[in-house]
Amino acid sequence: MRKHSNVYYIKAGEDYSPCKNATGIRNDFGADLFRYRGLIYEGSTGVHICGENRFAEFAERFLGKPEQFAEVLRKHIAAHGLSPRYTQPDVKKADLFPPDDRRKLAKTLYQKERCWFKRLDFPNGPEMYVMEKEFLRNGFNSMPYAPCNGWMIPYSAFKDVADRRTEPDFHLYEYLNAKFEQSLIDPDNMADDSLAEFLGRQGDADAHNLPIRQAALTTPKPSVLGSLEDNKQAIAAQGRASPPSKKEQPDL
Repeated sequence: MRKHSNVYYIKAGEDYSPCKNATGIRNDFGADLFRYRGLIYEGSTGVHICGENRFAEFAERFLGKPEQFAEVLRKHIAAHGLSPRYTQPDVKKADLFPPDDRRKLAKTLYQKERCWFKRLDFPNGPEMYVMEKEFLRNGFNSMPYAPCNGWMIPYSAFKDVADRRTEPDFHLYEYLNAKFEQSLIDPDNMADDSLAEFLGRQGDADAHNLPIRQAALTTPKPSVLGSLEDNKQAIAAQGRASPPSKKEQPDL
């Protein structure tokens, strides 16, 4: 196979358009195929082949006959030429699509998967991000996040973060670590497992939370039937203690 770049192009009239988010398709036929916006394309020509839902049918009819498929490609290349993916093999995706420093892929507290975050432009304010998928739905009503050590910390989790981040000597990591230390002092309240994971102190959280969890398991729960019976008795006692109504009072 000819040397090619890591950029995929689609044929657009007589021109070729580079695709930022195209992904290659592995196959057993050695064909250079890629997926872009729900459609399948051939890499050396940039030609649209089929939709994703018809790829199995296409593979059975054409890729299973490699000589026939190669002949179709040769005729197309002879008539229209090769895609820049092959004529410009040294061009890299980063050359055509410089990284956007306003976007970050990061993990956040209370969510397991990493998400894309978009930086908001506030010239005189602290660095602030919103989750892209939330921003598409809610706009500027989305939850703001503060970046810290590769993570995103939601402002809502710690009420005074938004005010204190403007202080010159404020360090978010130290602030969060101090919050975690405070939680370890109280023997009756659980330490935050997500915050412990961020700080790399899961062992401290487990040691603190284990007795609380064990106590919760051994504490007997009140019986529902017992509670109902207690309510009945309380109502009956209240009825006995109530003065007779006017109709029930004897005439004097």
